[in-house]
Amino acid sequence: MGEEDFWRLLPEIVSAVDDPAADYAILPTWVLARAAHEAGIKVILSGEGGDELFGGYGRYRSAMRPWWVGGRTPRARGVLDGLGILRREIAGWRDGIAAAEARNGGHHRTLLQTAQAVDCADWLPNDLLIKLDRCLMAHGTEGRTPYLDTEMAALAFCLPDELKVKRGLGKWLLRRWLAEHLPEAQPLARKRGFTVPVARWISRRADEIGPLVARSAGVREICQPDAVERLFAAANNKRAARAAWNLLFYSLWHRRHIERATLPPDTAEALAAGT
Repeated sequence: MGEEDFWRLLPEIVSAVDDPAADYAILPTWVLARAAHEAGIKVILSGEGGDELFGGYGRYRSAMRPWWVGGRTPRARGVLDGLGILRREIAGWRDGIAAAEARNGGHHRTLLQTAQAVDCADWLPNDLLIKLDRCLMAHGTEGRTPYLDTEMAALAFCLPDELKVKRGLGKWLLRRWLAEHLPEAQPLARKRGFTVPVARWISRRADEIGPLVARSAGVREICQPDAVERLFAAANNKRAARAAWNLLFYSLWHRRHIERATLPPDTAEALAAGT
């Protein structure tokens, strides 16, 4: 997926996602779903749940450490927190995560298991599975998630921590199995996210896209337009870029699903029509 694809396909992708799941990975997932459809494939297998059940995320390694040696609570800070762009703080954005933490903490679980259980209760159904389902069904393709088979999930969750995270690598058991049976997959290499360089693409067109997002109805309601433009101008910074991406996605999502506008196949044109 290239830069031109990003700006052309984003309105179409947003139109198919009725829940605003602003995950970078929705972009390559959409392209893969389209390729599967074009190849005549009706059902695909997907790896959703592998990271959550086998300890694949870097944030799990942090969650396993006590706070006095750098351990951190996953997703403790919102994407827009502390950036000075909100008209007022958005209270309660973390309530669902906090409720999942309260329900899933304790029970003689390790710190890793607690973080995994919270992700299975919140992150997996509210982001990853929405992303997968909407992208596939928009192309008439069904997905199967074998890691989320109940017996597989129960077995994986109860594995000892050292079979999940070891030598600074997550999904250790899966990596060791692959090292023996499919070494060409390079399973002991560092984890690479399923993503595309959205930050670089936004930064290149920040002068054009930033003002359009800032003036969009959905973003203008919650953010200060001048501050949003400055945020886009600073999109070469990692945190600013992530916030800019979320606001870009939300502005298009609001235009399509709240304002009920039909979006043309061009991001700038779609934004300009609503400002």
